[in-house]
Amino acid sequence: KSMRQFFITLRESIWGPKFYDVMGSRSTHSGVRYFLSLMFLVSFIMTVVISVFVVPSIMFGLNFGLSLVTEKYPTDLVITFKDGVASTTPSRVYELALLPEIFSTSSIAYFSGIGISNILVVDTRTEFENITQFKDAKTFALLTKNSIVVKNDREKIEINSLKGAPDITLTKISIENILAKIISISKYLIPFFIILGFFGLFILGSVMYVAFSVISALIMWAISALAKRKGSYREFFTASLYAVTLPVLLNLAALMLGRPGGIHGVTIILITVL
Repeated sequence: KSMRQFFITLRESIWGPKFYDVMGSRSTHSGVRYFLSLMFLVSFIMTVVISVFVVPSIMFGLNFGLSLVTEKYPTDLVITFKDGVASTTPSRVYELALLPEIFSTSSIAYFSGIGISNILVVDTRTEFENITQFKDAKTFALLTKNSIVVKNDREKIEINSLKGAPDITLTKISIENILAKIISISKYLIPFFIILGFFGLFILGSVMYVAFSVISALIMWAISALAKRKGSYREFFTASLYAVTLPVLLNLAALMLGRPGGIHGVTIILITVL
């Protein structure tokens, strides 16, 4: 019965003149209870939608990374980071070319056209000295004796010193073991992060829409005062807790349609007030 009443209230709060006509008789407590129920439902749906897309992607990425290491990582390659210096055994240049498993044929052709043919180049025989060295490597990332140089999403080059990097030795077996452990642990961590994400969405969403309701109520209160109509701020705040339903559902629809940015805060307030 209470669930049925919730959905009736949800429908009426979107557009129900008679519903809002008696807002003065509704308690703020009932408005808060409805609002929290709405946020609980929306947060649950958002968590399910996000999980359906994110969780398989994470598991695919981890398993793909493991298979990539198994197939592409040289068996004899040992990369050692010690005292801010990188070295490889055997000492030579290692190149990881653009893989068709990751990039489409058109993307590989495009990157080749702008002088990029590798994902990663490892050359620890020399220190990084100039941009020409990076361009000659024709790569997205270059590991040298003293730096990791990468091309960021703004097509700019970032030079990251290895000073302060932890001392570690990487081999094919050690990387495979690390990825295998992450895959094993993720089976337990993913449900935990899903639950954590749900409560995070619920709390953040509730705080955000309460703030919008407070502002909307102030605007309605000011309009009421200018129009010389009766109405307390409590009444308008309670009305806002119901009226914010439509913006909440519009943002949920935007997420499900692949637009997580949703609608602008000013638009949320405008819809609530109207």
